[in-house]
Amino acid sequence: MKHRITIVKLNLIFVLLALVYSRCSEPDQSGLRVKVFDNLFDNFTPEYNYTNEETVILGHAARVTVPGYEPWEAYLGSIDSLGSADISTSSMFRAGSVTKMFTATIILQLWEEGLIVLGTPFNDYLQLDEITYPKINEFSGVTIRNLLSHQSGLPAISSTTFFDDYFYTDPITQLERMRYLFSDCDPEFEPGTQYAYRNSNFNVLGLVIEYVTGKSYDAVLQERIFNLLGLNKTHLLDYDISPDDPQLAHGYTMTFDGTDYHGSQAWAAGGLVSTVEDLSIFMHALVNGELFDQQSTFDLMVWLEEGAHYGLGMFVTQTQEGLAYGHGGGIFGYNTRLEYFPELETTVISTMSFNGYDFMVTNWYDDFCFPVIAEVQKAIIR
Repeated sequence: MKHRITIVKLNLIFVLLALVYSRCSEPDQSGLRVKVFDNLFDNFTPEYNYTNEETVILGHAARVTVPGYEPWEAYLGSIDSLGSADISTSSMFRAGSVTKMFTATIILQLWEEGLIVLGTPFNDYLQLDEITYPKINEFSGVTIRNLLSHQSGLPAISSTTFFDDYFYTDPITQLERMRYLFSDCDPEFEPGTQYAYRNSNFNVLGLVIEYVTGKSYDAVLQERIFNLLGLNKTHLLDYDISPDDPQLAHGYTMTFDGTDYHGSQAWAAGGLVSTVEDLSIFMHALVNGELFDQQSTFDLMVWLEEGAHYGLGMFVTQTQEGLAYGHGGGIFGYNTRLEYFPELETTVISTMSFNGYDFMVTNWYDDFCFPVIAEVQKAIIR
């Protein structure tokens, strides 16, 4: 075990953290130099400063899965600012918008079963009325497919007066969210004509799941994905797990603990907590068709219109290291990146209790993900 010391300043209090670093990987296996992964992890894990004084990274977990090799994992840091426990294989992080892939998977399962038609307007299922939701008819042309592909024209909840009445820590009902969404705002554009990434799309889809199945969103997640794949460390925060769970890593913003951001506010767009192992299991099951009746359903999920980069609940990107399917997840105090490279059947995941979304977007690919994939390519050649 290797120990490091860093100084973390939170709420004007200096806390001394002993960052314990551990790896769960076999020694270098024939052809795949996992020590290169170790070095990349060491060099990537940032000390990202909001100012010259404040360092807010607390924990980092990463996992790489390559066919024919034992999974490589690495962990660094502490569960919280008090150093209550080390980050380990059982540590859960908020997954943010990676949740959208789970929501999209359920929608497409229901489509396979004939319970949903992708070209049908979402309000045909929800039946929201004009009295309670005065502008709902302005969104009458928005289909399930439009929501999945972020081509709906729905505004962000921040465009409404919602945050005049609620703070991030307040629990809400999803119909109350819809009341703000379909009372305060006009459509941003005609559905299907533009792309605009909005969490609103997937929170509406979460309600569609509930109305079609007659069950709560968290119960459907359990039934259709978690239990099926044995994802015992994946939960919907504030529904089937408490923010006080001792295995949930705490991520901090400048003003509050990210575990206090209530799960009902992120919900079907970003409410999950998970481990790097569970996310890896989910991703491999998804791309291999284990969650659908037909492999062609996953193919539909990653099919792109010309010029697009987002399929149905998933980014599809032609990177410098080849085609990649995946999603990022930035939520108060946390950042997650998950990419699957189909040509190599390889998954790269990194999740951090770290409030530096811009850093993750600009640095993670160049300093960790792409070098890992380049090393996997070398191993295949060797």
